[in-house]
Amino acid sequence: MDTKQALNVLTRKNYVRITEKLASAVAEVAEQIREKMKELDIRELNVPEVGTLTRWAVHSNSGYSQGCLGFKRDYEASGDLTEACVKGKDGNGHYFMNDFNCWINYATKDDFIRFALNIDQILMALSAKEDEFISKAEDALKKIDEVK
Repeated sequence: MDTKQALNVLTRKNYVRITEKLASAVAEVAEQIREKMKELDIRELNVPEVGTLTRWAVHSNSGYSQGCLGFKRDYEASGDLTEACVKGKDGNGHYFMNDFNCWINYATKDDFIRFALNIDQILMALSAKEDEFISKAEDALKKIDEVK
């Protein structure tokens, strides 16, 4: 590879384009998973060999809130997978509702890739959790019916 070909890497936009597309796709699916976890009242979802997905909310002083989903770390959650750092969003995060006490980190590109590559395991773990809840609820209904 000569110098001219090597300098071509400085003008290519392939990485930017594919990163934006990945972030947007992950944000869409992550929001659906966050909603399902909320519906099932699951704060943390342990996904074997992938890690733990955690759901949390941020609240502004003006009374607004936003749900978030990310990978659990030792000290805190990762950046929000539902808040994609895509075109037009620079930096590491933003202040929610311009509240300087309410910072939301964007998920890293590595988090997006980790999430996307392991989506099957994440969905299977979520399905297993829902099946467990359904089984327990059906058992509870049988107990109630016995009392009637």
